[in-house]
Amino acid sequence: MNTTLRSALAAAGTAVLTGTAVLAGGAAPALAGPTYTYDVTVRTGDRENAGTSAGVFLTLYGDDDRSAEIRLDNEGHDDFERGQTDRFRVRTPVRLGRLLTVRIRHDDRGKKPGWYLEHIRVDRAGEDNDARFAFHRWLARGQADNAICLLQHRRPGEPTPCP
Repeated sequence: MNTTLRSALAAAGTAVLTGTAVLAGGAAPALAGPTYTYDVTVRTGDRENAGTSAGVFLTLYGDDDRSAEIRLDNEGHDDFERGQTDRFRVRTPVRLGRLLTVRIRHDDRGKKPGWYLEHIRVDRAGEDNDARFAFHRWLARGQADNAICLLQHRRPGEPTPCP
């Protein structure tokens, strides 16, 4: 990652996604050099109160590097509703390599922040590097372990709360 972008990300805090990655506050990052594109598909469960009003954030971990935290938000669209599949295009300034883990969280804001997440699929454009991460789990205060942040690995297994 170049130092200008690293400084901008650090100063801006969390990255935000609105169709393409932009920095917090809405400024588009000036990416020098190559960018790597990932198509992210998120499936919300089809059960009562499964949708969320909270902001949702994703971090991708590969065997080469990891992304900055990215807010998933399709501007003008009500994302993460019951039974809905949402798609996002994410660009990173670093090649992540083979995807191993995703970190997903929400900010616990809004009238109904609880969320039932079925799965996340990540496809690297132009490569045979798609990965599916199964959750089948609530991210909600007052549910099971109270987790609003989960890590899931590519290999089968239960997601774990973020440290």
